[in-house]
Amino acid sequence: MTKLRRWGVTLLSSTLLITPFAAYKAFEIRSAMAMVESFPEHSETVTAATSKTVEHQPRLTVMGEVVMPEYLHLTNELSGKVSQIDVEPGQQVQQGQRLFQLDISEELARQRSATAKLKHTKLKLNRIQALKKTQAASQSQQDELIAELEIAEAELDLLQSTIDKKTIKAPFAGTLGLFQLELGSYLNANSQITTLVGSQPWTWIEFELPQFYPKLTQGDEILVSAQYPNAPILTAKVVASDTVINTNTRTQRYRSRIENNRGLTHNQAVKVVAPNGTSLSLQQVPLEAIQRDGYGSFVYLLDHPQGEPDATRAQRQPVTLYRQFEQYALVSQGLNGGEQVAADGAFKLYPGVLVNVALPSPQPEASSQLSQHQE
Repeated sequence: MTKLRRWGVTLLSSTLLITPFAAYKAFEIRSAMAMVESFPEHSETVTAATSKTVEHQPRLTVMGEVVMPEYLHLTNELSGKVSQIDVEPGQQVQQGQRLFQLDISEELARQRSATAKLKHTKLKLNRIQALKKTQAASQSQQDELIAELEIAEAELDLLQSTIDKKTIKAPFAGTLGLFQLELGSYLNANSQITTLVGSQPWTWIEFELPQFYPKLTQGDEILVSAQYPNAPILTAKVVASDTVINTNTRTQRYRSRIENNRGLTHNQAVKVVAPNGTSLSLQQVPLEAIQRDGYGSFVYLLDHPQGEPDATRAQRQPVTLYRQFEQYALVSQGLNGGEQVAADGAFKLYPGVLVNVALPSPQPEASSQLSQHQE
């Protein structure tokens, strides 16, 4: 009995000692919970952008070349020694201007002889015609002199033709290429002397497209740029296409006309961006808005949940990414246009999180970059 009493006293004493501590601890826990509940809900700050519908023209980038409508290799038709050089390399010349002269001293001497012979034949013919009127000369004598006159005129024409062939003139206005030619140099027939490029402002751009791409039609516009940094983008229109497919490359050749060549050079390689099929209606969003995980691409829509009109929360929206560029992305499925999506800082979000929206993120114009990418 005494033993039970001792245990009862011990239990009562322990209870009296523990109860105040337990009550104090419970008070601390309730105070901490109340303090936590008084804190604001966790939120993330992002910029927002509105998805917009754009018309996107798929394009194909290929290499093309500049073809000047007036371009030729200047050659000499006859052989001879260079007696005169009237131009300098790179000089602009006019149509019909003499460029080079081969030695024609022999032809000039023969021309003087033929001219004298022609003059003498005309005098003889005049005398015979006067004598014939008095029956002092026969018809055969007159016919013979007429034939000699025609032969003399033909000899003069032949000599003049030879002189013209040894006088190299510009067939059209343009700019000469480089050449290495000295007085006294001997040129064989059909030697290539230099090049001549016409001075007209427009030019052709020729390029080839694989046969399995949609064909271009006359009037279709293409974009052309040279192969150096910050080269201007020029617009050309298709004017013709080849009637056959190249059996080696299975490509079809096109010719386009560009009205202002902007210093393009014959045979220069250029980048050609050609339309590839019909245009597509897509949704444009900033590139930062596109997020990825194991399930694919998605964006975070910024919505006002029902019952929380003043709150903005993130909602995961799967999308099908059509193509991305340096500053924006094009979406083919998942957006309809006009949705507010998270842009800068979207990587911090998760479904349902409270969002603070900063100033909207401006979007670049799609047309400024579409032309520079291959589909």
